[in-house]
Amino acid sequence: MNDKIENKIQKKKLIGKLIRISILLLFSVIFALTIINGSVYNFVHKRHIPMIIFSIIVFLIFAIVEMIYRKSFQHNYKKNISLLIFIIPIILYFFSGDGLKLSSVAQNTELKNQFQTKQTEKKQQKPNPFTGMPKITMKLSDGRIVLNNENFSKWLTEIYQNSYLYFDTEIELSGELWYEEDLPENEFAVGRFMMLCCAADMQAVGLLCKAKNKPKQEDGEWVKIKGILKEKIFNEEESEPYIEVLSIEKAQRPENSYIYPF
Repeated sequence: MNDKIENKIQKKKLIGKLIRISILLLFSVIFALTIINGSVYNFVHKRHIPMIIFSIIVFLIFAIVEMIYRKSFQHNYKKNISLLIFIIPIILYFFSGDGLKLSSVAQNTELKNQFQTKQTEKKQQKPNPFTGMPKITMKLSDGRIVLNNENFSKWLTEIYQNSYLYFDTEIELSGELWYEEDLPENEFAVGRFMMLCCAADMQAVGLLCKAKNKPKQEDGEWVKIKGILKEKIFNEEESEPYIEVLSIEKAQRPENSYIYPF
C-alpha cells in the first residue's frame, strides 16, 4: 500500500516537473520567435528587446535547473494544475494568426478621431519679438522635408512646434491614409502609429492633407505623399500645418511601420 502511495506521489511530482519545464521552454521559444520574425515590434518598443533576450536566457536556465534538480518544488497536485493557466497565452500566440498584429488598429475610428482632434487643438508657436526666429535644427534633404522611419517623430514634432519656418517647403512622407467623416472628401490625414512603450499606449500621429480630388486609395491603405507644407488658419491664435498634395500613390507598408519618439 505504501509503495502505491509513494508511486502516485512520484508520478504527480513528475507531472508537475514536466509542466513547468514545458511552460518555460515554450515561453523561451515564443519570445525567440517574435524577435526572429520581427513580430515583437507589434507589441513593445524596440528598446525592450535586450530585456526580452534576458528573459529567454532566464527561462532556459530555470528549465535546465528543473531538469537536473532531482527534488521537486511542488508537492501539491492542484498547484500543478493551476500552472496550466500559463498555457493560455501560448495557445493565443500560435493560433491567433494575424489577429494580434496591430496593423488592424488603423481601423479603429475612435483612435483616428482622437488624432484629428489632437491636431486641431494644437497652437502654433510664433516668433519671439525679442529672440527672433529660432534656428532650423532638422536637416533638409535637397531643400525638402523627407519623413522616414528614423526621423518621422522628430520631424513631426519640429513641424508642429515651428511650422512657420517650413511653410511653402516641399514635403514627402509615407504612411497610412485616414479619412474623417467631418472633413471634406478631398481632405484626409496621413500618418503612422507611434509607440511610447508598448501596444497599450499606441497613438495615431501624422499630418492633415488636402488634395484637388478625393484619392483613389481606401481608408487604411499605405500611401506616399508629395506636396507643399501650408498653414490652415482657424483664428488669430490657432493654426495647423497641412500638406497641399501634389501627388499621391500607393506604397508598400514597411516591415516595421511603427515609429518611436525616442
